[in-house]
Amino acid sequence: MLANSRICPHCRTPTDAALCPEDGFRTVIVREVEPHRDDPLVGRIFEGRYQILDLLGRGGFGAVYRATQLGIGREVAIKVLNADAGSELPEIARFQQEARALATLKHPNIVDIYDFGQTDDGSLYLVMEYLRGVSLDAHLEARGRLGPQEIVDIALQIGDALSDAHAHGIVHRDLKPHNLFLAEGTRGRTSLKVLDFGIARMGGEAGPAIALTRTGAFIGSPPYMSPEQCSGQPITIQSDLYSLGCVLYQLLVGRFVFTHVSPTAFAVAHCMEEVERPTVDGERLVGPLVDLIMALLEKLPAARPPSIEAVCERLQEMRAAPLDAASLAVCARGEGAAGAVAGAPRLSTPPTIARRPGTVVPDATGRASSPRSKMPRRAPRWVLWVSLLALAGVATSVALSVGGRAPDPMGPTRPVAPPPRAVEAAPDAVEVSVAAAPTPTPTLTPTPTPTPTPTPTPAPAPSSVVVTSLPLGAEVWRAGTSLGPTPVTVSWVADVSPPALELRAPRHRNAPVTLTTADASAGRREVVLERIKVPKRETTEPVVPGPTW
Repeated sequence: MLANSRICPHCRTPTDAALCPEDGFRTVIVREVEPHRDDPLVGRIFEGRYQILDLLGRGGFGAVYRATQLGIGREVAIKVLNADAGSELPEIARFQQEARALATLKHPNIVDIYDFGQTDDGSLYLVMEYLRGVSLDAHLEARGRLGPQEIVDIALQIGDALSDAHAHGIVHRDLKPHNLFLAEGTRGRTSLKVLDFGIARMGGEAGPAIALTRTGAFIGSPPYMSPEQCSGQPITIQSDLYSLGCVLYQLLVGRFVFTHVSPTAFAVAHCMEEVERPTVDGERLVGPLVDLIMALLEKLPAARPPSIEAVCERLQEMRAAPLDAASLAVCARGEGAAGAVAGAPRLSTPPTIARRPGTVVPDATGRASSPRSKMPRRAPRWVLWVSLLALAGVATSVALSVGGRAPDPMGPTRPVAPPPRAVEAAPDAVEVSVAAAPTPTPTLTPTPTPTPTPTPTPAPAPSSVVVTSLPLGAEVWRAGTSLGPTPVTVSWVADVSPPALELRAPRHRNAPVTLTTADASAGRREVVLERIKVPKRETTEPVVPGPTW
């Protein structure tokens, strides 16, 4: 597994990145905070076949060790689940799921599994190949963002691994840079390995699905979860395609698709917010790689590419030119600005193309368009109505000021003939006396004054609030009618009292909620439901009366 391991002091997540991929806190080196002498397994023979050499990382579920397989001298990594976690059925189910998933896969871009089982004290263990290198999130942190051609090479290796997994009916469900490892190979070559199938879904499983996470927890990592994962919908291979789009987006621009803090906010964004097209230094990127990423990030699974094989075909076609020349130049200006650490692998280097300041960036259709830093998000519907009314009022004011008066509602006024002008005699003309007939004085018809039309009073704009819950998926009821599971949008007219709602979830107390004007201003209301504690049943042995003497 990881050769240079660190650990988050807050959530105890093992990683090799300087910042925790789960909560963003700075990590520490395992060796400095957890010496080997404090671990009872280091230096011992494990299960009679493995010599434990080193502690690589420790988390809430257990620990990962570096070991040598006796007899053949092969270096391996052993993941051991804590013995005291035997009562945590979801953790045991996740562990067994990972072993079962990896045991069916044999692919150069998927970490190999050699053995798995259970010790005498009840600890589950998984023996895998030991990898030397760096995780993709640590590589990205050192580089800032990656070049387009390097991204295509990485995406093709991820696609090959997912193709093999999907062919075996396995959906990874937790694809993210932390679970993608750039392993050092022979002759200085670097290959990508897909890790951690702990929450993978087996497509051919029979029987009811098992909840592999605690109540209220997310199945996956919020920044990379698909809309169907966030809303509790059935998971298919399309979910992995969406997560792949999130990963490629981050590699290209150096940031998440959505920049939120809480898992609930991420879930709402994946389900409802539009994805902004990738930009670097305020300039929009254009090219087939961007088009593919946006296709992978479609909200509806049916709108995404039909399979990972179709994604790989498009990646092969764009290897020579993943972006247009202008976008390649933009990426080359700041790519790797964070500085590369010693030994950090680099799969490819994009060509550097000079670009003059102010160059116009063509869009996907080939037409020129000015670069912009942000794509506008869709405004609420009531904002559009108010804007249209305001625009209509401004247009009326401009028309009155330019024309001087409002047009006659009866039609245009007939033009009045001007009085005849005196005709001057031409030079050398013969003077002729002519009795001029009296010119009739034209009668002017007064223009009727138009009756002012009263300006209609605009209807009050409706208020809207996105209601979310913890746990996500609670059913929202309003006046005896179900509005559906959270997240759900609730609207009402501004001059009417905010609606009273009730949120219901299994094994949780019903939560009555009344929305307020402050919720309308914020646009969001999160409700935390109280879990119902079920007391444990105490079993007592029946009392058998003894004989009476």
